Amino acid sequence: MGGNRSIGMSSQFTVDEKVLGRFFDASLDLMCVADFGGQFLRVNGAWVHTLGWSEQELTSRPYVEFVHPEDANATNTETERMVGGGDVIRFQNRYRCKDGSYRHLMWRATPDPERGLVYAVARDVTDEKLADQRMQAVVDNASAVVFMKNAEGRYLMVNRLFEQLFHMTREEIVGSTDFEIFPKVMADAFRQNDRCVLDACVPLQFEEIAPHDDGPHTYVSVKFPIFDAAGKATVLCGIATDITERKKTEQMIKDREARLQAIMDTALDAIITMDEGRVVLSFNEAAEKMFGYDAAEVNGHNVKMLMPEPYLSEHDDYVRRYLETGEREVIGRRHEIRGRRKNGTEFPCELSVSELVTGERRLFTGMVHDITDRKRVEAELRRSNESLEQFAYVASHDLKEPLRMISSYLQIIEKRYADKLDDEGREFFGFARAGANRLRDLIEDLLEYSRVGTRNKPLEATDSGKLLGEVCSDLQLAINDGDAKITYDELPIVVADASQLRQVFQNLLANALKFRGSASPIIHVCAVRRRKDWVFSVRDNGIGIAAEHHERIFVIFQRLHGREQFKGTGIGLAVCKKIIERHGGRLWLESKPGEGTTFYFSLPIVILPR
Repeated sequence: MGGNRSIGMSSQFTVDEKVLGRFFDASLDLMCVADFGGQFLRVNGAWVHTLGWSEQELTSRPYVEFVHPEDANATNTETERMVGGGDVIRFQNRYRCKDGSYRHLMWRATPDPERGLVYAVARDVTDEKLADQRMQAVVDNASAVVFMKNAEGRYLMVNRLFEQLFHMTREEIVGSTDFEIFPKVMADAFRQNDRCVLDACVPLQFEEIAPHDDGPHTYVSVKFPIFDAAGKATVLCGIATDITERKKTEQMIKDREARLQAIMDTALDAIITMDEGRVVLSFNEAAEKMFGYDAAEVNGHNVKMLMPEPYLSEHDDYVRRYLETGEREVIGRRHEIRGRRKNGTEFPCELSVSELVTGERRLFTGMVHDITDRKRVEAELRRSNESLEQFAYVASHDLKEPLRMISSYLQIIEKRYADKLDDEGREFFGFARAGANRLRDLIEDLLEYSRVGTRNKPLEATDSGKLLGEVCSDLQLAINDGDAKITYDELPIVVADASQLRQVFQNLLANALKFRGSASPIIHVCAVRRRKDWVFSVRDNGIGIAAEHHERIFVIFQRLHGREQFKGTGIGLAVCKKIIERHGGRLWLESKPGEGTTFYFSLPIVILPR
């Protein structure tokens, strides 16, 4: 029996060896037996299928030769630990395939010290590793902070942005808690929010503060739970977006709105906001005082209640054309209208309209300035100027007669008594004659200046190019004397008083010829259209004018040079300025000493009726 039992046990053991051998060869995992010297003794077919080496090739060399060089030291360390009797659980390294590529293997091994053997099984986790790498690449390239924690609050995963912002590697972060990374007050807030998500088992959103090099930043953190097979929330994931700039912008908007409201409340001008349908949306305190309405009486109503005809229709036409064509006849410009108060009275005012587009909505803000006082002052000033101009004309005209008499008697004295005068007498006589001549020039210039406002002609279509050509012909002697060169582009037809525009060209060209440097004068005239004006320019290469004198030269009888150096009374540019202003334009200059001067003047573009 004993023998039979012995035979039965041996037979059973033999059957088990065969079963184990079949299981060994059929396993999809990489199974092997190795000795303590680091040599495979037996490998199953999964090794050959996975790595491409034959069983003989795998067992003929130490297995560390198949390990990636970067993983060799860690593999040897684990081998030494097994030789000492320790198990290997979840150790990873890379094995080289026959084609030169590498596969990631996850190991579980146990030693048999009595036999000096190691029994091990490895699973090919390359695909899982690549999937993890792809997922890590996704989160690493995200513009938000991404992280994962376990239920105890220890980090399981973070992305690259997390590392960069908080100056730690993921190896340092994984396994740590918020309390080991962030200030306590912040860590407390993070942990409290994490618990809310794990307890509620639903995604939640929080505003959280995190430290940065330039100070605390505000984040919007979306945190959500991940459940295990039993339905328990064991992992928390978070996606945090930095909204610091947005918060700053929101605060700036709030501050700006507060400032705007303060401006509107304290502004002296009426400020009225309306939509595309001209329905009033806001009406400030100044508007209430100006028009006599409370804001509640105007808001929600059409602005027509504040504007009489024909100004209302004109304004509606301007806005309609702007919305249809973009033609900016009223937007961004000031124009005069008349306003209508609650009591029905009308008053002159100046209106400027600005546009604000918010999404698909378009709003208009009108600023209204009551110009009643200005109109009254302008009327008084106009009457005063007319009187002064008339006085200047009469005075200069009447002064010519006694001056003519003085000049005549000086000529008689010179003819009859010149030979009776000594040197000092002749010098005194020269002073008197020069003074009379200067007085004559001043009276003539004053008379010319007064005529700009008192003896002007109607404005009519004028060929400015033809006019300039005639002026150049008149100045031909001066042009030849100075060896000057005058060029001009094609100039437009303008609405002007031809005789006065001729004066402007003549004065500007004469000055350019007079105030020249050492080089021969080079003068160029051109005109460009800017919005609703023609802007003319007269550019020279003369001596130039210092910036502090740019305004002074337009004042009557102001001179920058002595009479011995340059002749004249200093009234020419004052006449030009008055003429251009009479035409509704303006005169200005750009100049630096030694770099020449460019005079500009504008003339409104006027469409004459046919």
